[in-house]
Amino acid sequence: MNFLIELINYFINSLNTREIAIIILLIVFLIVIFSIKSVRKLVPGIIRLLFSIKIVIPFIGMVLYISLILFILYSLGFLNLNLIKDVVFWFLIVSIPLFFAANEIKKDKSFFKRKAAEFIGVTTVIGFFINFYTFDLFIEIVLQIILFGLILLIAVSKTDEKYKPVEKLFSRILIIIFACLVMFFIFNLFTNPNELININTVITFVLPGILTILVLPFIYFLALYIEYDSFYVRLKLILKKPKLHKYVFKEVFKKYNFDLYGLIDFLSKFRVFNIQDSEDVIKEILNAEKRVKSKGSETSYSSFKTYSNLLMTFDYPDKWIIDYENTDFSGVYFNSTNGDIRIQIYDILYEGREKIAEIGVIGNKSYRRLEYDAQSDSIAYITPLSDEKELYVRGTPEDRQGLLHILETFELK
Repeated sequence: MNFLIELINYFINSLNTREIAIIILLIVFLIVIFSIKSVRKLVPGIIRLLFSIKIVIPFIGMVLYISLILFILYSLGFLNLNLIKDVVFWFLIVSIPLFFAANEIKKDKSFFKRKAAEFIGVTTVIGFFINFYTFDLFIEIVLQIILFGLILLIAVSKTDEKYKPVEKLFSRILIIIFACLVMFFIFNLFTNPNELININTVITFVLPGILTILVLPFIYFLALYIEYDSFYVRLKLILKKPKLHKYVFKEVFKKYNFDLYGLIDFLSKFRVFNIQDSEDVIKEILNAEKRVKSKGSETSYSSFKTYSNLLMTFDYPDKWIIDYENTDFSGVYFNSTNGDIRIQIYDILYEGREKIAEIGVIGNKSYRRLEYDAQSDSIAYITPLSDEKELYVRGTPEDRQGLLHILETFELK
């Protein structure tokens, strides 16, 4: 207990006036926000989400991992109690956002290199030094209000081209303020150089970068766990035989182990619905690997089981990612860079009730294009199939060529 009190005292005593000003303004902001009734109603749901088992256990794991890192650095003499403030701020500002960004890592293969490089960038260096010397508390509070207001106004002015002159004006004011802060730093550097040029300053500067680099392996394995977990859940939903979905998971894990981005590429081409028994597993793994290898081409060719156990096959743009397959409704759902894509086989339902914008022919198929739906920002194409069925292809107007290519290459086998 005494040690905890000592840590709190070290933290409070090491705060500079700028950090105190930011904490005061943050508290005021939270009081104002939580005074709004509609915001308070959201709090129970957010708390339930944050304390769900799938978040709490990995978060505790991260805390224990970081505690081990801090213990090792402390044992090596690199860390001391005077740096507790820097550790706390790093945890709140860097570590927690990294934790919640773990699920987004798969979208950016340069994520880890970029995060490691951020701490040796010019912006980080300048930011550290201009925050080294601070003003009196009242001036800092006023300064932070001005800076926050300017950043907010610049963000708002970027929403419309007509506000471009306003954006330029506020941006110049912001640059002038930062230039003044740099000059204030240079002035203090010459009048009191010993305060900056010492080993503690060097450690304070490099500590956030070192901690970030050391925590990135945990974030990597957290992202890997999320990917495997979502894959396993998907297997359980689709493959009803426990032995079969466990066998599939085991074979995929043996193949990719800890290769996160290899796993992500593989799963984007892996068709669970093509698996009916254990003999199909290795076959589908090999087919998925072939699809990954052909990823450099403009289109990918895939087959999906339908309502009558036939296969529907078509080419689709390689950049599209399959989000969902459903054999009951013969549906395949993609996600392109522009939005959601839906490909489904229906009974003939639309005739006489649809608003047709265009009737045309592509290849040997006739199609009807429905009117643009402004509410969902989508267009849809329908082409007749055999057995009183129709193919329904819907997506964004930007994906028109991809949708037409699906119509042209679509086959039932």
